Amino acid sequence: MFKSHPLLDQGFNHISLITAPFRLVRRFGCGSLLVLVLSLLSARPADAQNTLTIDVNSSTGPILHGASGWLYGQAEVDIPSENLMAPLKPQISAQKPPQGIQHPGGDALQVMPSFLRSGGTEMQIYMQDYFATFYPNPGIASYTQIVQQIVQALKSSPDFQSFVYVPFNEPDGVVYGKYGTGMTNLSGFESDWRTIYHMIRAINPSARIAGPNFYLYDHNKFASFMAFAKSNNVLPDEVTWHELTDSVYANWYSEYSDYRSLEASLAISPIKVVINEYGRPPDLAVPGQLIQYMARFERSKVFACLAYWGTSGNLSSLGANSMPNHATGGWWLYRWYSQMEGDTLAVTPPSDRAQGLQGMAVLDDNTKQVRAIVGGVSGNVNVDLRGLSSKPFFGSRVHVSVWGVDNTSTSPSPGPYYIQEADYTESNGKVRITVQDAQTNSAYYLVVTPATSLSKVDKANRYEAEYAELSGNATVAYGDAKGYSGTSFVGGYGNDGNATSEFDVNAPTGGYYKVTLRYASPNDPGDLELKLNGASLRTIALAGTGSSSTWTDASARLFLTAGINRIAYRAIPGKTNNGLALDYIDVTPAEGDIVTYRASSNVNTLGGAASVRQDSNAPGGDYVTSIGQGVENYLQFNNVSVPTAGLYRMIVTYSNGELYNRPGANTTLSNSQGEVYRFAQIAINGETASHVYFANTFSGEIYLPMEIDVQLKPGNNTIRFLNSTTSPTPNIESGWAPNIASIQIAAPE
Repeated sequence: MFKSHPLLDQGFNHISLITAPFRLVRRFGCGSLLVLVLSLLSARPADAQNTLTIDVNSSTGPILHGASGWLYGQAEVDIPSENLMAPLKPQISAQKPPQGIQHPGGDALQVMPSFLRSGGTEMQIYMQDYFATFYPNPGIASYTQIVQQIVQALKSSPDFQSFVYVPFNEPDGVVYGKYGTGMTNLSGFESDWRTIYHMIRAINPSARIAGPNFYLYDHNKFASFMAFAKSNNVLPDEVTWHELTDSVYANWYSEYSDYRSLEASLAISPIKVVINEYGRPPDLAVPGQLIQYMARFERSKVFACLAYWGTSGNLSSLGANSMPNHATGGWWLYRWYSQMEGDTLAVTPPSDRAQGLQGMAVLDDNTKQVRAIVGGVSGNVNVDLRGLSSKPFFGSRVHVSVWGVDNTSTSPSPGPYYIQEADYTESNGKVRITVQDAQTNSAYYLVVTPATSLSKVDKANRYEAEYAELSGNATVAYGDAKGYSGTSFVGGYGNDGNATSEFDVNAPTGGYYKVTLRYASPNDPGDLELKLNGASLRTIALAGTGSSSTWTDASARLFLTAGINRIAYRAIPGKTNNGLALDYIDVTPAEGDIVTYRASSNVNTLGGAASVRQDSNAPGGDYVTSIGQGVENYLQFNNVSVPTAGLYRMIVTYSNGELYNRPGANTTLSNSQGEVYRFAQIAINGETASHVYFANTFSGEIYLPMEIDVQLKPGNNTIRFLNSTTSPTPNIESGWAPNIASIQIAAPE
């Protein structure tokens, strides 16, 4: 489903057109402050619609994280950044085929490597997005030639086993049917499915194929298609359809059950289900609405991808528009979701067939934590925890902390805010937590731990290690140590070198920050590797503290990118750190030298058509334009001076308002134009140029920073911006580089 979908114009009657892991901050303002209270009294009848029950003693299987996917979530390489993708633990994405021209960005071959590095498992290929319009009917013979071209191109990729082919998109709404009317040529579709299926397998026998990809679930269509596919030996490897209407609230469980019953009636072994487009336009980025889908899909253990209704390249609105690397409130919901490990628990909302209070929860025996997400309703929300005493590490008394995140639409979110915490004693088989004055579009995160808290976790700019992303042997420890912050600390840093604690830090602006690690090292001094955004920075020497209850600090000054940053501490193989414990990190602004170089400076060199233009909106009042469309048109910064050789951070301030007028687009919609992500080749000291894409700013008069790591030599350096080609896809983009106002150079730490 792309952003100018015909359903939006036809008034389709099911679509409503209503238009650190935690960053611990308090929310102030004229609105009421959310407060957590505990009530051991019996629920009043009026509480029924706002009460959700979690049974800690009832597992529903390992968490799938299946709802963490998106359609056209990536536009180009590093748009969005891996900082935004990796923390969400993405499962499945859907993108356009190579040389597809329906959208200006999102070529699967280009974006697949960063998707896999971010933890993605597979990428579906919307093959019909090869066409400019949605969708022409070229005839099956002509389409077969296009399919051959696509499969051959993808088969040559080293990642070809991770691609899944979607031959038809919403055939019941276009080519073989009509939106609002349904399938008008089901037999024709089934015949063409068989033809294309065999064509794909002839070129790549191991190819995985997904379908039928109907725009909504319909028993009769599915019954016919699945029977045909079985009898013709063309069953899809993944069964797909879309959930884009408010009928999902009432019908999801019955639809899913109906499909599984169809499989059984046809003696078909269960096939992986992927809802590869979900969410109405007003739902995207809204925590309290997205949890409606997330909870249902996770409970049914299916995979799903957020729909593409707005801007490409921002993870289906989990990233902020025009603010690369910044997260919306929806992003933080999915970050909470990705941090939930272990087995999902039985959750009983007020209703499974209505929009309202929804939630999900997990029990992680390793960390001895229950984590729960709830939301979707206003007023006082009750969360009843039952079965706690069945877990020896809980007993009848637990500690509960609660955070919230609000809807920011597609604007950057300041991140989760702390609400309250306390120790609670089970009474009459349950603990009740009440979130007062909850907001419908917000979501709330509850973390239940043993009652071992020594201090509150409400410190602004503090990131507790027990809530971090832990991998390897790193584990939440509940020992005899004293003096730690929060509920516990992290251990497991032995001499095998595979323990890592990673913190998601939301920097309001790019610049220098002091990052202070609090730790205890009762045995010998040890070392840890410090990593920033996936790159190794240096080794941090940790002095011994002599006791597991004696804590001290190790600080580093880091240059953080505006938005989401990943700061990790990793054990070093062969280094003995037995007994090492990590308590938290504090992140505070710090001083540091950042040198600015204006693009318009007469020290620089302008080649060919590159020229200086005036603009009061640009930092400094001017910029350089007409860079690219050939090597002769370039901007070269001269005399970029640094004291020592090494890795430096270059902040490019630029504008890029280029839009792609898609042929045949529905021009009645304001977003029918696609955002072009201009690129530039950047050559340092005349060496081989790197290829960098720049996010769209939606106007040539809006300037944004783009941060790039560069290797510089001591003394003066040259940095040249150019494009050696006119355009990789002339029918989509102009081939110009972005307009550049300035660069800034800073040491990374």
